[in-house]
Amino acid sequence: MIEQTINNSLLLAHPLGGDDFFSGSVVWIIDHQSSGSMGFILNKPAEISLERLLPKAPAILNQKRVLMGGPVQTDRLFFLTITDLGGRQANVDLAENLQDAIKCALDATATVIPMIGYAGWSAGQLETEIQRDVWLLTQPNLLDLLEQDCEHRYSAAQAGLGFDPLLMAPSRSDYQ
Repeated sequence: MIEQTINNSLLLAHPLGGDDFFSGSVVWIIDHQSSGSMGFILNKPAEISLERLLPKAPAILNQKRVLMGGPVQTDRLFFLTITDLGGRQANVDLAENLQDAIKCALDATATVIPMIGYAGWSAGQLETEIQRDVWLLTQPNLLDLLEQDCEHRYSAAQAGLGFDPLLMAPSRSDYQ
């Protein structure tokens, strides 16, 4: 049951969560299973352009902003693909290689986001962090969220919660 709830969900780092790597992060969970979870941070721009990473990539991809997907495998480039299925529904996947990313980028109903690294959790770790209020879990409209500039995605996702998380006391005292 919790696997279905977390898959294709958005995590917001608790606003009182401290100054670690995930502070202020908006994370899309692409895969959650009993063996662990994988997601991508959607609001942390990388300090390098795709053109510098892949000098021969076509212009349709070079214009895309590279994001820091997370602290795992930061030596690897991923392409998160979001296809608009109509009615503001989206399918989120990973392009298997550069050619698949290019094909998706040419599709007018798709968005391709280059990501350096990803966010990962071991078995049970993410559930524990959610129970400890490290993360706020929500089911937003991903397409609407991605229309926002990176800098505004956290506040947009936070507004979608329907309450001010600053008024919610964290369940643990380790937020100091």
